[in-house]
Amino acid sequence: MDLNMPVMNGYEAIRMLRKKKIKAIIIILSVNSDEQTKKTVLEAGANAYFSKSSDISELSRLIRRLQK
Repeated sequence: MDLNMPVMNGYEAIRMLRKKKIKAIIIILSVNSDEQTKKTVLEAGANAYFSKSSDISELSRLIRRLQK
């Protein structure tokens, strides 16, 4: 999920999904990679944060790890 979306931002979307008890794995994808953004995303209920500038193979490893 991206943090910047047209209808609602990623933080709102995460909170809405978690409030509805949806148990999906949520990985936030963002260009912004500062520590405060990562902390806020995880506090909102995301399972992980991934920088868009990172290698796609790292994303694949992250997804496999979270599926276990």
